[in-house]
Amino acid sequence: MNLQQAFLAEHSLQQSKFICNYLLQNPNKISEFFDCVFSDNKLISQRSAWVLRFLAEANPNILQPYISKLVTNLSKPNHDAVIRNTLSVLEKVDYPEELLGEIFDKSIHFLQNAAMPHAIRAFAMTCALKVVLQFPELKNELKSIVEEAMIFGSPAIISRGKKTLKQLNKI
Repeated sequence: MNLQQAFLAEHSLQQSKFICNYLLQNPNKISEFFDCVFSDNKLISQRSAWVLRFLAEANPNILQPYISKLVTNLSKPNHDAVIRNTLSVLEKVDYPEELLGEIFDKSIHFLQNAAMPHAIRAFAMTCALKVVLQFPELKNELKSIVEEAMIFGSPAIISRGKKTLKQLNKI
């Protein structure tokens, strides 16, 4: 299967799950898949990001060699879907300790940016919390940022914020 053609052919839940299953059965195509995720073609990158999320749910270990590149790609995504799905993946997978600072910084950046879509900000909040659970000295910084985000936040931000603050208060 030519993955780029598959992504351009159709954008649907069915197609995304089909491609995910194909990749799970053909792990030798994962490198080609990540070429799509990091593609300069906005449409291919956007559509492959959805498959990325399904892959993380089905087999997070298959993504491990690419976690660092995914984090780096957060600095230069070409579509909000790439940010949203990458942060969703980072909620679910383990990542090396050397990436924790970068993940925390980028998560805080997205969380504080009120212009970002609510889902991105909510996922960023959880990613930052995941880092704080390993580095409790960051607790107060995240707590104040979450409280601030909740003031004018959407229902999604307020709900995620309440859950995050509850976990922070247990630390």
